[in-house]
Order: sequence, then C-alpha cells, then structure tokens
Amino acid sequence: MTPHLPLTIRREIAALNRAYLHAVRECRRHGNPDLIGPFFGASDELAAWLETADPASVEALVNMPVTLFSLRLPTDSRRLLDALAEEPTDDLCRRHLMLRQLSDGNDGRR
Repeated sequence: MTPHLPLTIRREIAALNRAYLHAVRECRRHGNPDLIGPFFGASDELAAWLETADPASVEALVNMPVTLFSLRLPTDSRRLLDALAEEPTDDLCRRHLMLRQLSDGNDGRR
C-alpha cells in the first residue's frame, strides 16, 4: 500500500518537479545541452521530449507522486556544507566543481 501524502506535500513535489523540468528545458533551449547531464542529472531523451511535449503531458509528469530528480550530494555531505560556509561564492560552475571534487574524495586543497 502506498502511503498517503498530504495535499500540501503533493503540491510541493509538483512545484519542485515543475521547476526542475523548466530548468532542464531552458538549459537545452539556450544551447547548453552538454550541461543537462552534469548539472541536472537528466537524460538527453528527457530534455528532447520537453522541447516538444504538449503542456498537458508535461503537467502529467509534473504531478507524479515522486520527485523527478534525486539529491546528488556526497554521502558524507558535512565536508561540502562546511566548505560552502567557509567561502561564500555565487559562481555556479565553481560550486559544481567543488561538489564534484568533494564527492570524489578530493577536497580541492593541495
């Protein structure tokens, strides 16, 4: 039996899914398809589908009772969270590189 999710939680999941799918679609539309996998963990197939899917189909996917993306923090996320607290940065590429280094066991320090 599937647990019942309160309507407020289902709405939050739908909002997250909608934002995620929108970001994937916009990334592809703006000529950055090579960033979709590394930044969003989405397949090329999903990104291509989003460009041509009708709104009702996208909305049906949005309303799935699960998040369409998964958290991709390292298992030991404390190092990442500490590193973000030490040096504020708004550079998305730099944050992504930091996440990859920390998840690979390399904290980026020499």
